Amino acid sequence: MRKITINSFDGGIADNKFSTVANQFALGQGLNIDTPRLLTVNQALKDIGNTALKKAIKFGATSTGTSELTRYWGVGGATNGIYGIDNTATTFSVKHSNSITSIIDNISAVKSSLVYTTPIRIGAVSSPFNSTGYNDSIAQLTNGVHPILAKDDITYIGNVSTLASFNLTSLTDNILPIESGYSIIDLIDDGNYIIILLAPITAGLPSKIYWWDTFSEHYNYSLTLPIYGNALGKIEGSPVLIGKNDGSIYSINQTGISLLADRTLLDLDVVNSCVDVRSNSSIKAVTDFKGKLFYGIAFGGADTLGGIWSMGRAKPDSSIVKNWEWRIMSGTTYTAKIYSIVNQRSTQLLPENILICVNNTDQGGTLKTLTIDYNNKVTDAFYESLVLDGGEPDKTKKFQRITVSTRPLAGSFTISVKINEASSWTQIGTYTGTGKTKQTFPVLVEGMLDNNVGENIQIRFDFTVSGNSAPAIKGYTVEYEDFLKR
Repeated sequence: MRKITINSFDGGIADNKFSTVANQFALGQGLNIDTPRLLTVNQALKDIGNTALKKAIKFGATSTGTSELTRYWGVGGATNGIYGIDNTATTFSVKHSNSITSIIDNISAVKSSLVYTTPIRIGAVSSPFNSTGYNDSIAQLTNGVHPILAKDDITYIGNVSTLASFNLTSLTDNILPIESGYSIIDLIDDGNYIIILLAPITAGLPSKIYWWDTFSEHYNYSLTLPIYGNALGKIEGSPVLIGKNDGSIYSINQTGISLLADRTLLDLDVVNSCVDVRSNSSIKAVTDFKGKLFYGIAFGGADTLGGIWSMGRAKPDSSIVKNWEWRIMSGTTYTAKIYSIVNQRSTQLLPENILICVNNTDQGGTLKTLTIDYNNKVTDAFYESLVLDGGEPDKTKKFQRITVSTRPLAGSFTISVKINEASSWTQIGTYTGTGKTKQTFPVLVEGMLDNNVGENIQIRFDFTVSGNSAPAIKGYTVEYEDFLKR
């Protein structure tokens, strides 16, 4: 009897199901692969928005001010203004109703103040955030979207085709020459430079990136991109670029870009035009969280791969890997548009968390704000292996049995197979029984002759959890023998 053994999963999701890279798998969502040699289930997401917040949250950033007891978030909703949530509360409430008609679309914490922009203005509020501390009309901005970045107590603002700065007193525009024909769509800080992503507004121009030290008369470095850039982010503090057309991720530096993941769409033959990590160019569905890049992907039509994806290292000194953290659903629909993802930094009262701001109204769903539920696991997590052929893709095999080993079982999971890339999965058993650590399943379907014969096999696990308890798989072995035709 010959064997195929899989005992590690930290290679993440492969770019195709025929990958030969060790420890990768073809697909899966809601999976935790951060513990070496263990496949288990992520913490679930929970809805924490109230009625107003669900209507249209746009973007958020924290401000501790003089206390760590309250976090404030910029929101556009039924009441256009700033919403806040106390660490002991369960819903947001309006802290300030915007006095002008244009919505708040970006907000950042600077010292003990919040700085926020609308499509036409910049405003601010200072601690203790009372009703007299707000000024919605500090200065006029060019009509458009305005990515903002706080660095060294200064707020830098992409003012469409110029870069502006705000020192909590006055706005200074056009502080850095920007090439004609471009607009600023993203800003991040790499510790030494502000990195500025430029999108062409004149047909035929490529995307560009500037690096600027904040005091030189001109940018320090410029890079012309071979792809259309859509957003900037970080993995373990190093900057990365997300491409617009297919969700590809690239590492970037002053001399060029390097591909980290060639497609988020995996096996889709046609890149779906609905893929987007923004609802517009100032609303980022990108954040760094626990050293990884978390980003939102929205799909249209019948595609079902939308949700929150991550890129990072499953363990120190390993390769950067890709994982589908959560499928964002509205009823039976998986096509929610993810407006933004916000890193909610940890405090003495709360663990590090994220806010995921979702709008699915165009698909008949709702608007909602999600965060990680540390008391419950994902209820629809699944895993699909690569196409396994024992290194002999042309040899016909008879697959006899699959043995799975686990930590003492909590919850359960079903096991299904595909032989020779069948069009559908065939369930061969359920792994259940509190405390169980191993079980073997014959690869058989009653009533079908030689149904377990083929050149390759795929394995699928569908997990059932109980509250905060979930199965944890240590590995599995597929046993087979060469098949001699009758």
